Amino acid sequence: MWNIVYIGSSMFGLECLKALMSLDEVQVTGVVTNCKEFEISYSKEPVKNVLYANVRTFCEHNSIDCYVMQTNMKEYDLEKKIQEWEPDMIFVAGWYHIIPKNIRKIPHYGVVGFHASLLPKYRGGAPVVWAIINGETHVGISLFRFDDGVDTGNIIVQRKIPVFFRDNISDVYAKIQSKGIKIIKSSILGYLKGQIIPYKQEMCNEYINQWPQRCPKDGEIFWENMTPIALYNFIRAQTFPYPGAFSYIGKKKIVILTAWLYPYLYSEKSAGEVIDFIENANLEGVLIATVNEDVPLLITKVQVEDVIYEGKDLIDFFKNYINSNNNIVLGKGIF
Repeated sequence: MWNIVYIGSSMFGLECLKALMSLDEVQVTGVVTNCKEFEISYSKEPVKNVLYANVRTFCEHNSIDCYVMQTNMKEYDLEKKIQEWEPDMIFVAGWYHIIPKNIRKIPHYGVVGFHASLLPKYRGGAPVVWAIINGETHVGISLFRFDDGVDTGNIIVQRKIPVFFRDNISDVYAKIQSKGIKIIKSSILGYLKGQIIPYKQEMCNEYINQWPQRCPKDGEIFWENMTPIALYNFIRAQTFPYPGAFSYIGKKKIVILTAWLYPYLYSEKSAGEVIDFIENANLEGVLIATVNEDVPLLITKVQVEDVIYEGKDLIDFFKNYINSNNNIVLGKGIF
């Protein structure tokens, strides 16, 4: 029987824990998790985990010993607790902290986990968000063994996943998570038994960048600096469950949840300016001018404060502003 310790705090991570528990010859002897909001080195303010799952409650219901981290991975009690669990391997998924060397050296088979990219591409933070923003047609998931670097360890298993033009971040994550669970069920025991041998990451110049973490303010749209396709990718990369791409009407923040490129007659209106409203049985929304006069953006769903507007409600929301003012240019205000 192989002892495995799980570290994670996300919805995907919880599914990974369940998959580990389903394996023959494996027992999960302990779990390390975190709170929904936590402090981390790259942010001055506490970070909110938008993909959070209450792993602690799951462990309580399944009689699994669980340690909730209070500060960081250097906590003395954390190392001591993991040693007590006597892991052969530590598995990490849905975790935002670097695993320090003193933890990595505890299990004989090291610390392994997922990164949502085809490593070495998109090392670092928010790999799927960055990939969609950049218009990639494929992403991936890599199971790898952790080392001293950031996402630089040897690959155990790697799988390629298509990104279709209409996919948003939730669609792509669903594919990644499904593939990840299959990898756990098909490959973890093979790795522990020495049947799957990790290999070094293939290096070339285009892969050496480490992508930065993102925060909510990074979602602001700058209409005059983005092509129609860049706008479309930017919005679909950051929609639910993430904080979203956003703009302003005056001082009112509008989060754009869904938008599409829309063929339309030539318009001389400025980027970000309302062109027209689409109101038919199949599609309703607000047409917004872009830097390409022939390709506006059709906004079909937004969130303002805690209220979501779509369909007729969305159109009425914009019309109410226009009735009181001459025009609206998103990001610039009311005229």
